[in-house]
Amino acid sequence: MSYYSYVGNFKDKLSVDSIIEDYPLGKKQQYDWDPVRYNDLPDEMKYLCFLGSDSLHKTDYILTNPEVIVERHHRRFSSNKKNKNPFATHTDREGPADGPCYSILYYYQIDPNIDDGDLRFYEHEEDKTPNQVFHPKSGDLVAFEDNIFHTPGNFSTKSKELVTRGLLSIFVKM
Repeated sequence: MSYYSYVGNFKDKLSVDSIIEDYPLGKKQQYDWDPVRYNDLPDEMKYLCFLGSDSLHKTDYILTNPEVIVERHHRRFSSNKKNKNPFATHTDREGPADGPCYSILYYYQIDPNIDDGDLRFYEHEEDKTPNQVFHPKSGDLVAFEDNIFHTPGNFSTKSKELVTRGLLSIFVKM
């Protein structure tokens, strides 16, 4: 059983700046935007959402114009400025969707000198060993079904310079 669908790498196909300008953070490292309908998303986000939905065989569903929630995570850290990973093993229905949803993750920036920057998938919440692990690179797009237990790795770096781990989480409510 595969816990996720790897959609592809879009680093050279999309402008990161045009995508993230629609989702500014200010001084925060994470922000959830209010739900919007699929048809009201910016074009690049609609494209990513459509591709992620298609990879899960949900093309017909996404075209019904469901509610979509976008969450942006942008962590900058170094060996001197530790990263605080706020996530335990969870399903995304416990998050901003507050109910059944499927998830699409777009890793817009993953600096190469990040250690344990993976995404781990589990059969059960209390499992200690992941059943599957995804190692994202900048531009990667993955999608997974509702109620899949997962957690990001305890990402860190040995670099004294700041590194960045940035992603957009897209939750399509069901």
